[in-house]
Amino acid sequence: MTPARRQYLELKAQHPDALLLLRMGDFYETFDQDAELASRVLGIALTSRPMGKAEGRIPMAGVPHHALERYLDQLVAAGHRVAIAEQMSPPGNGLVERRVTRVVTPGTVEGGVLLAEREHNWLVALAPDPRGADPRGAARSGDAAGRWGLAACDVTTGDFECQLVDADALAGAGALITHRPPHEFSPARASARLMERLEVASLDGFGLAGMDAAIGAAGAIFEYLEESWPAALANLKAPRALRSADYVYLDRHTRRNLDLFGGADGAASLIETIDRARTAMGARLLRTRLGRPLRRAADVERR
Repeated sequence: MTPARRQYLELKAQHPDALLLLRMGDFYETFDQDAELASRVLGIALTSRPMGKAEGRIPMAGVPHHALERYLDQLVAAGHRVAIAEQMSPPGNGLVERRVTRVVTPGTVEGGVLLAEREHNWLVALAPDPRGADPRGAARSGDAAGRWGLAACDVTTGDFECQLVDADALAGAGALITHRPPHEFSPARASARLMERLEVASLDGFGLAGMDAAIGAAGAIFEYLEESWPAALANLKAPRALRSADYVYLDRHTRRNLDLFGGADGAASLIETIDRARTAMGARLLRTRLGRPLRRAADVERR
């Protein structure tokens, strides 16, 4: 086995569930089954490359480095996660050092056609509430009607939210799901990391008191981003606690029946009708407020 082949297999073993794009000069190359998949999804030529006497020629398909974002859009839109291995040392004599610097999923894209700048692109983590039944008598955590901690961030804007939700609020149809080890959802571990990052002695000042499951989910997001896109962590704002007592929850059926964000049979939606925001930030704020009607009259008057 050649040193280059050994390097590739080691990087691939670190991200077995992702399609690995390996930077080689002016191209990002894929190999083996990844190459066959990339050729099929992207419509690019499938070639082969010799990799030593033991393995012979193996499938290979590549894309130009300057067109990376366009091909990333296609792969992620097709439901694939993509690991990008960059060259960390200049080409010369011997093997070039390479390292996976980013893993791209729908929740960690930073540009391209997959992002609608007037809408949030949420990366969401969920953890069952270890305290069991919710105040309204729902079943114990883990059951269909249990309560869950939810944390969501938009890596393009830095918005970071935490809340507790009932299971019937978890409408994740079509989402790309990544399962993570339980220890990453530890509230104690997450609390320590958040307090260190925010330079505070308690999270109570952020409204997170009593929201252990949501704090654990926030910690899982931190761990996921540290592995997949460390640079994105610098953009995250302090977490904001959302509580069901503050706003009316609108499930997806209600949103659809009211034509809030998508009109039936091609009709204009409410957001399309009233959105006159001059900036993408304003448009996202309007969409958020439309989807979370306030409960208290005083809060409505202030708004």
